[in-house]
Amino acid sequence: MAKAHVGDEAHRAMLEQQAWIGLMDQARAEQGSEGLRTWWEKPKP
Repeated sequence: MAKAHVGDEAHRAMLEQQAWIGLMDQARAEQGSEGLRTWWEKPKP
């Protein structure tokens, strides 16, 4: 998004935070708290 000049830095940071929260919510919904813990311990890109 930065390369395409979409939004400003604050907007991109907010979208990134929402994406991480969504991934954590999905892990918790599918596998419970242990799934969230496992997801959290995996290396992130």
